Amino acid sequence: MYGFHFLVWSFCVRGIKDTQCGFKLFTREAALKTFSSLHVERW
Repeated sequence: MYGFHFLVWSFCVRGIKDTQCGFKLFTREAALKTFSSLHVERW
């Protein structure tokens, strides 16, 4: 784990501490299919 974090820090993102933040990259089509059905009628 520490080796992986060192490699990520040294080669990619020195200024960012949390490289496992959970960001997901979606295509437009996948995002529309996934998020178009998410809604709240009331709370």
